Amino acid sequence: MQSTQCQATDCDRPARERRRECAMHSSRRLRRGSHSLPSLWERLNSFTNQCGPTPLHRPDLGACWIFTGAKVGGGYGIIALGDGTMRVAHRVSYELYVGPIPEGLVLDHLCVVPACVNPGHLEPVTQRENLRRRDAYHGMATALDACKNGHPFDEKNTSYTGPNKEWRVCRTCKRESRAQYVARKREQNEGTH
Repeated sequence: MQSTQCQATDCDRPARERRRECAMHSSRRLRRGSHSLPSLWERLNSFTNQCGPTPLHRPDLGACWIFTGAKVGGGYGIIALGDGTMRVAHRVSYELYVGPIPEGLVLDHLCVVPACVNPGHLEPVTQRENLRRRDAYHGMATALDACKNGHPFDEKNTSYTGPNKEWRVCRTCKRESRAQYVARKREQNEGTH
């Protein structure tokens, strides 16, 4: 029996016996009515509920567009690009509806809903401003001069971490946490011997 090539554009796989397309393109045509994959815009919208809740603290924003697909830590949606890589869904939404995100900026969710992909709820800001807004919303303003345990955020007791050294860390709390960890490990080791 003679093997023929799949009739789908740019496919060099052999066609199935009585069909003129390979297994993948046959399945795709039966499911979607076409050999082609849906565009990124179509995939994003297929995973978006545009009738989400309106944020109580910002009713002027209108409804959130909740991403219903896969999520990563923190509740942010992720979507596959055509090349097999994954991107955060709200960034893809912003780029599709508004344009490129300015260099060096991150997107702040004005609605404070991580799964929201409504481009009207996203504002490009610096990482520092994004964290300041988050902390202010959650009542943990970075303007505080002491950590949650009351230790001062002064030059001697403060270290900075994060990609741009924008997160403060209390050295006293870090030292106490490490001492507790070492003590727990020591107890576990003594209990096994």
